[in-house]
Amino acid sequence: MKKGSGILLSVLMASSMGFAGKNVMIAEDPIAPVVGNFYVGAGVSLVNFEYSDLVYDIEGGGGDIPGTFEYEWKAGMVLAGYKFNDYISVEGRYTKSIGDATYTGPSGEVMSPIDDHMTSAEFDNIALYLKPTLQFDQFALYGLLGYGKTNVTWGNGTENSDSSFQYGAGLSFAFTENLSVFADYVVMYDDDDFDGLVAAHPNNHLKEFKADAVTVGLIYTF
Repeated sequence: MKKGSGILLSVLMASSMGFAGKNVMIAEDPIAPVVGNFYVGAGVSLVNFEYSDLVYDIEGGGGDIPGTFEYEWKAGMVLAGYKFNDYISVEGRYTKSIGDATYTGPSGEVMSPIDDHMTSAEFDNIALYLKPTLQFDQFALYGLLGYGKTNVTWGNGTENSDSSFQYGAGLSFAFTENLSVFADYVVMYDDDDFDGLVAAHPNNHLKEFKADAVTVGLIYTF
């Protein structure tokens, strides 16, 4: 009887250990896909560069009045970034105009892309941003705070460049863990002078230079 009891106890212990082993195996979580911290992206932008100058007031009976001169381009943008956590990233961007500009003079007259030195101007910008983010499930709100260089090549071949603080804000939506779409607005330049143009044209009254862009695009996280 004692011998039989010993055999039964041994069988029960072996069975318990077997079930325990199976329970451990069942409790193991499947390996989840890991999303890295590096990401890249690309987008299309609508870029605007404008400044103020005095123009002769024909309709008002003469005299100089302030007028706004505006250039607008379609542009391509590429970016690369590193995500430290869900709340902060660092991101570099390069934006380059595509094709001719649309030029709007102070009278409001729009000159479409034609053979004109005003519409053949080119634009590019390069910048590095700190990107604070608020995450809401698949949606995210973010800011862009950084420093960059804006370059304009005019139709006559003259080139002007200036560096400044840049800022913006945007919204993104994640389709998957790796792929998201975004839209944002960035002020690339905002100052009373641009690369010494005010001093270079003392007879004019150039001021209030501003460059900004609206961009939509895709981001892929590795």
